[in-house]
Amino acid sequence: MRDVKAPSADSVAAVRRLANGYQVTQALHVLVRLGIPDRLARGPRSSADLAAETNAHEPSLYRLLRAVAALGVLNEMDGHRFALTELGEALRSDVPGNLAGWTEFVGRPYHWSAWARLLEGVMTGEHAFRLEHGMSVWEYRQQHPDEL
Repeated sequence: MRDVKAPSADSVAAVRRLANGYQVTQALHVLVRLGIPDRLARGPRSSADLAAETNAHEPSLYRLLRAVAALGVLNEMDGHRFALTELGEALRSDVPGNLAGWTEFVGRPYHWSAWARLLEGVMTGEHAFRLEHGMSVWEYRQQHPDEL
């Protein structure tokens, strides 16, 4: 029998980041849905100003902005102000080659909910999207063009 050694703290932290990836996806999705990267294109803004423009709950938006800043997408400044970083620039809708549309897509409920069926799909061989929605992704997109 081999000795079992506990994983290093670095390994545990790395796996935790991977396992929590869904949180990052949703945080970026909400950031893009609210148009925050585009609103910050002109320069730093306060969370209060951004909340007023987006009709968001200011304390909740502030927490979101801080979380996204921790990812390196925004830079937090004094006075609850935030600015885009180089990573954040990739989420602006007016930048060539941007990922704003992709980020919005991967966080949409219809796309997101299918991933909750992945285990069942792996066990049965059925596509998780079909299990969740009763049709292929292509049929769904044809029937729901407003959700693209």
